[in-house]
Amino acid sequence: SFFNRLKRGVSQYWQPFPAYRRRDPTGHIYGKKNRTTVLQITLNADGSLKHAQVYKSSGLKFLDREAIAAFKRAQPFPNPPSGLMNTQGHIQFPFGFNIDFSQRHGIRLPF
Repeated sequence: SFFNRLKRGVSQYWQPFPAYRRRDPTGHIYGKKNRTTVLQITLNADGSLKHAQVYKSSGLKFLDREAIAAFKRAQPFPNPPSGLMNTQGHIQFPFGFNIDFSQRHGIRLPF
């Protein structure tokens, strides 16, 4: 349930299509290729974001930056389960953002 709440929270702030359209309004530069960014996320015990870095790039730096920005805007994530914390008191996990041009939406956890 924590990851479902986290996913809903981040999805409210993830806006890849405006950034994509600003850089490629006709779809001729980058095409309509589906793209996935996977971030490695580290949260503090209070649910605040400690670190977010690109683990797997979408191939477009501005989309990768938008994924990180969405996490920063969505934090903190309330009530992180203590059972998910490592010995340093952090929660670490991958988080995937998928742009699917056939459906105009898509955000998913890669696990």
